[in-house]
Amino acid sequence: MKNKIKSLLILFSILIIDCCSKGPDNIKYLALGDSYTIGENVEIKDRWPNQLSQRLQESCNYSVETKIIAKTGYSSNELIQKINKTIINNDYDYVSLLI
Repeated sequence: MKNKIKSLLILFSILIIDCCSKGPDNIKYLALGDSYTIGENVEIKDRWPNQLSQRLQESCNYSVETKIIAKTGYSSNELIQKINKTIINNDYDYVSLLI
């Protein structure tokens, strides 16, 4: 569990640095996954994708449009099926996958 948290923190830091250094004023972010993505049993503002979006808005003064496709218990196959049934534009600046 500690390794997962450490990995997420490293990824989070890299995304913040990358976005702040060269990103557009408006960022489109797609978060894919399962309970890790939607933050089971936490408030919406505490979901990992929403924390990332908020941090980008505060740190870099960007507007972040966040779309989340996730459900507790999703397997990779179930997520792929959901993605195939969902209209997703190809213009996202960043995509994360936690499953």
